[in-house]
Amino acid sequence: MAFDVVMFEPGTGFNNPSFTKAFGIVFCDTQHAAFPDSASIQAFNGTQSLGFSSASISGAGGLSFLGALATGTDVITSLRINVSNSTLGTPQDGTHDVV
Repeated sequence: MAFDVVMFEPGTGFNNPSFTKAFGIVFCDTQHAAFPDSASIQAFNGTQSLGFSSASISGAGGLSFLGALATGTDVITSLRINVSNSTLGTPQDGTHDVV
């Protein structure tokens, strides 16, 4: 399951796109390290991908931090965050993981 995060200026009603140079997220209970099963983020500058990273395995109940940093003149305008290889409500087991 993935969702997109798009940067906007606060208080503008989503009318003024914005950007950031860095973004971080904490995942809980990551048990898979290989995409597409892993918790991951992909950063974009417009439609150009700035890179893709998977969270490290934290084990049951553990925490894993993953960050994205834009370098040079690049900026992050949106991100795709993958939080699981299953839909919410699916029981977790050795195959299904929801972080």
